[in-house]
Amino acid sequence: MDINSDKKILFLINAGLGDVCHAMPILFALYEKYPSIKVELLFASKSAEELTRLFFHQVTGIIASELNTLFRKIFQIIRWRRARFYYVISGAHFDSPKTSLIARAVRAKQSVGMRRERYSFLYDLPVTRLNGKHVFTDYAALFQHVGISDTDIESGKRRFHEELGKIARSHRRPHLSAEPYRARIAFVNGADTIIRGRWKPSLKRIPNSSLLGIFKGLKQDLSTQFILLGVDEDTFPDEMKSDGEVIDLRGKTDIVDLITILHEADFLVCNDTGTMHLAHFCGTPYVALFGPTDAEIFAPEGLQVNIVQAHGACAPCQFDPICSAENCDLFEHVQVDRVVRLATDILSGKVTCPPDFNPT
Repeated sequence: MDINSDKKILFLINAGLGDVCHAMPILFALYEKYPSIKVELLFASKSAEELTRLFFHQVTGIIASELNTLFRKIFQIIRWRRARFYYVISGAHFDSPKTSLIARAVRAKQSVGMRRERYSFLYDLPVTRLNGKHVFTDYAALFQHVGISDTDIESGKRRFHEELGKIARSHRRPHLSAEPYRARIAFVNGADTIIRGRWKPSLKRIPNSSLLGIFKGLKQDLSTQFILLGVDEDTFPDEMKSDGEVIDLRGKTDIVDLITILHEADFLVCNDTGTMHLAHFCGTPYVALFGPTDAEIFAPEGLQVNIVQAHGACAPCQFDPICSAENCDLFEHVQVDRVVRLATDILSGKVTCPPDFNPT
């Protein structure tokens, strides 16, 4: 593709906050290489759109929930067809039958998708995964076909990390006490809004009993301020919410506030949720608990020392659970003491928590 290209790309990523975090390095690489490129995304959440627009005002897009009727879906596909995209690129959602069908309906000059996706034969160019099974490496494989190399993406990761730091430094410290604390520990227990068949997003939430055990374990010896992050619906035990050392910021932060708080926090305890991915690129140390989802596929860098995977005969079950539970019972088998010990070791520097965005 010509470096001065003004070609249009439609990226059908259906991106929540975590997906967009991993798409951002690609956007940085794209605009570094092709400054006049035009990109449109399909977003899954408002926070994903807000994060993208912080850095790329020229990126257009629509939130999938706004396409809530058949008429709106058809109208949107007609609009995409009229836009005459040069490339339409899938978001590598291997379980979705819709992405490849939409890509075909849009009728771009070339459609690119992963070979492992359902109905991948509908793409002009089905792409084979490069290595491993980590889902976000699929983006790299897809965008190689528009001239973006692994080196470009690594540079994009560093740039994203640096730009997040600039935002945090220029934004006032929101909602946090100025009192000196030995540590600030944030908790996140989010769930996305996408429902597929029997899959319930709430299955990813850590149960209150485990959260309370981790909270009490971390509170024992530390002079600590605790912060609850997320939306109003994200669940935490009443004992945590009413504790005098806890600031409950659920539903009270925008994306800039969240970036700033993650930079202010010394540590994050979380589940498999978008804030985990944002913390990864902010460089915030964290421990993440995975139950029904596979950390080797969905954790920011795959299965690392700071990832605790719950094991069981039924796991991982995303997106086809065999039970009808609202929450995953496997979390109950995670040893709270192990999580507390790991968190304490990372806080004290005994264990190094990835990532390192410094150039080698």
